[in-house]
Amino acid sequence: MQKGEQNKLRLLLMGISARLEQNKDYFVSLAMEFRAGGKKFTASVKRAEGDPGWRLRFQGAEQDVSAQGAADFFAAHAAEYGESVLTYTERGKAT
Repeated sequence: MQKGEQNKLRLLLMGISARLEQNKDYFVSLAMEFRAGGKKFTASVKRAEGDPGWRLRFQGAEQDVSAQGAADFFAAHAAEYGESVLTYTERGKAT
């Protein structure tokens, strides 16, 4: 991924992390898919009780993350893989 594309992605992810913080009550899930060659890797973020409020699952491991932490995770992995898809789902719609 080129530097300009990384900067655009980080800007987009800043908006998504802000939306996560502002719409906690409407948030359903954040699905991430990374592809490299013929392999597909998935990650998900779901609402969790307590602080920071989100739980990230990737390759069988789970960890608590903040909204910014989830965005940073996607940006870091998107740079490593050939194709990346992020699906943000709120109650009533998917973006």
